Amino acid sequence: MGERDAIEGDSLTKLMASAKRMWTNDTYWMLMPYKLRDPGVILKYDGEVKDSTATTTRSLGLRSRGADAGGSLLGVMSIARP
Repeated sequence: MGERDAIEGDSLTKLMASAKRMWTNDTYWMLMPYKLRDPGVILKYDGEVKDSTATTTRSLGLRSRGADAGGSLLGVMSIARP
C-alpha cells in the first residue's frame, strides 16, 4: 500500500469539528427511544400527517419543559401506518 499524507493543522481541526457534530447528532437519534420516559419530557400525539412522499404517518411530538412557556422541541417521530 502507498504512503498517505497525515492530515494536520486547520484541515484536521475542521474535520474533527465536523466529526463531532455528526457523532452528536447520530448518537442523539440512536438514543432517542430511551429518552422518551425521561422526567420533563412531554409527548403529544399530533395525529396522522402526510410526509413529503405523500405517505401517511403517525406523528409524535416530543418536548421538554424549559424556561420558556413552550419548552424546547426535542424531535418529531413519524411512524408509517401499517
